[in-house]
Amino acid sequence: MAFLREAQDSRQAYLDGLHVLAFPPTLCAAIEADDNFSVDERAAAKKVRQKYAEHGGLPRQLSVYGRLVDAPTAALPVRTGQTWDIPLRWLAAQPLHETQLVAEDLHDVNVLTAAAEDCLNHRRLFAFRVRVCAVPGGGANTARAFAQKALAEQRITICFADSDKESPAGPVGATAARCQVVTGEGLYDLNITAGRALENALPWPLLDLLRPHSSPAPSGALANLEAAAPGAARFANLKRGVFT
Repeated sequence: MAFLREAQDSRQAYLDGLHVLAFPPTLCAAIEADDNFSVDERAAAKKVRQKYAEHGGLPRQLSVYGRLVDAPTAALPVRTGQTWDIPLRWLAAQPLHETQLVAEDLHDVNVLTAAAEDCLNHRRLFAFRVRVCAVPGGGANTARAFAQKALAEQRITICFADSDKESPAGPVGATAARCQVVTGEGLYDLNITAGRALENALPWPLLDLLRPHSSPAPSGALANLEAAAPGAARFANLKRGVFT
């Protein structure tokens, strides 16, 4: 139960310096009253309950989150809708690792990490930090990297894949389809872009900075496309390299 050790500051309770645990007071109280926990563990639970914020508003701030439940056995985590129910005893038995962020390449990982940091700042969640282990999927190997981290290594894993859809009603591409069939016991989440690719979600002025000599500017071209067919800009092919 090392994750109950004293937190690093007065605003948050860290599991291992990499994950933040928001204890519901009722769960702390359950640990305090359970003789199956050691004296030190029960004392730590009491200290967390009395001293540290519970961050009870997180469900309103986050689209997907995990919550600890006082299950009587080390049952497996179960996802219901957007919520993971994580049994306390399962968590206590697991070696905790830095959360794995799997994306198709390191550029995507960096964009996603920066977006997560911006999201925290925008929501004024200053007690939290984004600390993830970057895992480049390598396009066609994304599903393999996802399965390796989430299932084989049993690490907390978040995977992002481009849908590669050419229209709202179009099918997802091969990479996303392979990621969708990754199933098994573990604590992980798969996210597939609503538009064609991660680049389609970037603010258009950023694309102008990337292609300063384009005429018309990317933002202008996308605005014209959007005006002609609303929503089409989300499915435009923005991956145009030197040779295309």
